[in-house]
Amino acid sequence: MPGVQITRLQALQLLLIFAAVPAQYLLSEYSGTTRERIRSQSVLNLIETVKEFSNNYLSVSSWRSWIHSSVKAILTTPFTVKIGKHEKTPTHLPHKKLPKQIVQPESVAEEVFSFRNSYGLFATSSTPRVPRPKKVKYRVGQVIKHKLYGYRGVIVGWDDHCKAPDLWIRRMHGDRPTWQTQPNYAILVDERDRKDSQTTYVVEENIEVVRNTRIKHKQIYDYFDEYDGAQYLMRPALQEVYPYD
Repeated sequence: MPGVQITRLQALQLLLIFAAVPAQYLLSEYSGTTRERIRSQSVLNLIETVKEFSNNYLSVSSWRSWIHSSVKAILTTPFTVKIGKHEKTPTHLPHKKLPKQIVQPESVAEEVFSFRNSYGLFATSSTPRVPRPKKVKYRVGQVIKHKLYGYRGVIVGWDDHCKAPDLWIRRMHGDRPTWQTQPNYAILVDERDRKDSQTTYVVEENIEVVRNTRIKHKQIYDYFDEYDGAQYLMRPALQEVYPYD
């Protein structure tokens, strides 16, 4: 058989033909792996999203943290209450219950009362509670004990009815619809009873007042000036919101 002579160009073309099949196979395998990898990653992302949503919105600890941060916001974003030295004490307020800081204003021109929660949930509204509803039994500054869980705390705010997201109400109140119409109180919890610095939101029927008890909480003097032996005395800006307490 006579020898077959091929040129360099023909040899290159032949080499490309032989290389095309395995290259196509490898490309197909790689593409398939990539699709599987993308699909698997999408499933993992979905699982992580569901877990994150559950942890952030469906757990008791997340709601507790949200309440605490909302009430704590009273000292982070400015809302100005004028109590300058030239102002007169409102005549409609009960003078015997007003702290000295309001009857005799401090030298500063104004007191800064901070407020961030524009919806006023969990007793964080800066709207003055005037007139004071007769059905509200307890007052800001009173030291209390939770009847069910036993922890102590001090009242830092109240609503004449429950003001909370529907999801929180369904989870925390369960089959007790009357809890929504009762006064609800924001409570600064004693750190000796619960390790974390917590603020809870408690229905009135679960509260009882205790005497001669100081509360330990790192933010207590953000709300109050002193303890008089019976209850805590509000700072001037907080007194503006609860003038009859």
